[in-house]
Amino acid sequence: MFRGIAGAGGSTSSTSYVAYSGCMRGQNIPNFPDPDPAHPDAVVGKESAQQLGVSTSTYESARRACMHLLPPAGGDTAEQQQELQCAGSGTCSQAVVQNWMSGLRTLAGCLRTHGEPNWPDPIITSLAGHPPAPHFPYQQAGIDHHSAMVLNEVQECLRLTGFQGLPLP
Repeated sequence: MFRGIAGAGGSTSSTSYVAYSGCMRGQNIPNFPDPDPAHPDAVVGKESAQQLGVSTSTYESARRACMHLLPPAGGDTAEQQQELQCAGSGTCSQAVVQNWMSGLRTLAGCLRTHGEPNWPDPIITSLAGHPPAPHFPYQQAGIDHHSAMVLNEVQECLRLTGFQGLPLP
């Protein structure tokens, strides 16, 4: 789930959070902040439209116009992007958390029937200094979630369940 929160490129690349922030300001959101200089590749955009003093439609229009400037974040689907933003900012809507947890529970059930009988249910806690977010407690279950066998099982269950969220940290 936290894999890829930091972008691959720095502020000097054509896709970066600095470029995204500049684009958002250019799209009628003058108060959109730059990322923290100490962490220029950290997730930005945790402010709401209301906090930035613009309408939701203006914010969403700007976000769509600037999305191409975001560095690869390990999330290919809209749901993954939402979850990455949620995980990075710690400001998760209840709907995002519920949807994410539901998807992870479905994924866990599939994994238990497809080679990982001890696969744990998801929990919400903090990992490595990140804000609380859903994840699987692998270590407590004695699962090496980096092993090729487990990764193959996860891929198979993603295919079978149609889960579109972030499955693994």
